[in-house]
Amino acid sequence: MIISAVNDPDDKLLLAAARRQIALIDVTRWTERFTKSIDRLKKENIGSPVILASGWMGGTISLLASIHTSSLQDVQIHLHALYSLQDKAGPDSTDYMDRMNIPFTVTTPTFALVSFVKSRIWNLLGKSTRQKILYNPGAGSPHHVVIQINGCNQHGMNVKRQVEITDPKGQTHLTALGAAIFAQQIIRQSENSTVTPGILFPEDFGHFEMTAVDILQFYRSEGVQITIHDETKKSRTV
Repeated sequence: MIISAVNDPDDKLLLAAARRQIALIDVTRWTERFTKSIDRLKKENIGSPVILASGWMGGTISLLASIHTSSLQDVQIHLHALYSLQDKAGPDSTDYMDRMNIPFTVTTPTFALVSFVKSRIWNLLGKSTRQKILYNPGAGSPHHVVIQINGCNQHGMNVKRQVEITDPKGQTHLTALGAAIFAQQIIRQSENSTVTPGILFPEDFGHFEMTAVDILQFYRSEGVQITIHDETKKSRTV
């Protein structure tokens, strides 16, 4: 099994693992690169799991969002993450942010970011300056994420759910936990000869042997604080 914690821009490691039927967990590849990587994998005979867990924090946030929406329908999710410049991190952690001067896909109307890039201020700063702004790891800082969920339950009632996640040890620790929980699943399934080959995402936790309760217990046992607030209302008929 391979855990990829550095950028693999040309998919060399990804394809090498797939061709050798070695399970791989990727915690670095950003969303923009998923499509190209998936297209390449479709041409391969994949005989091992390839988990693209590089959503936010090693797929942890996608996994927890999936768990807390599994009983709902017509779901809308909004993520809010506090990015700390004081967290311990490797240089690859800012590689995506350093590419803001390159045209990229905007999936939501992020006006402030778009205006900043279009003003060319980011370009004028230069690569070394941009790197200093984004990559200045400190002694560590807590990482906070809020997942806001809107959906309907099985009784047709509107549900507003807010999941608040805090890791006192920071975003690098939360990323490591994401890699660890998927690695555990691969090891367990390998021992039981039930490994599911193919492309998987963190939200596909139904393919794994751990239950939602087990997963939440794992994170809490590692010091991650998870608080859920629910508000349920009857849906209004127009």
